[in-house]
Amino acid sequence: MQIAQDHIVGFNYTLKDDSGTVIDSSKDGPLEYRHGRGKLVRGLERELDGKSVGWKGSVRVSKADGYGEYEPRMVFGVPLAKFGKKAPAIGDLVGVPNPQGGQFQARVIRKSGDEVTLDANHPLAGMELTWDVEVVSVRPAGPGE
Repeated sequence: MQIAQDHIVGFNYTLKDDSGTVIDSSKDGPLEYRHGRGKLVRGLERELDGKSVGWKGSVRVSKADGYGEYEPRMVFGVPLAKFGKKAPAIGDLVGVPNPQGGQFQARVIRKSGDEVTLDANHPLAGMELTWDVEVVSVRPAGPGE
């Protein structure tokens, strides 16, 4: 069976940056997703389309087809007082209100005096990535999946 729209796909992977450093892997078991629903980065999902169980390969994903370019405008300062009595630590993810009434996530990257600097970029933004992949299962999605 080939990977196609609305199939449940399981695959093992090792994700590496340009220098070959391992960023993540499926060491705890295969990752499963529903194909064609945008649950993977665009470049990887496109390359897996039409593959079958047993397929192995390296997939190079550009910044544009991965997590996007790193946007300096998504790094901004917030007064420490906005966090109340519990100041966040460097590396913490915090919710930031948006004008539409929702929230987005940003990582605390710096604390200086009475200001906290947040970065709302995805941690892998601006990186070219290589996914070493092995497809281990493909099946049609069942009701409610």
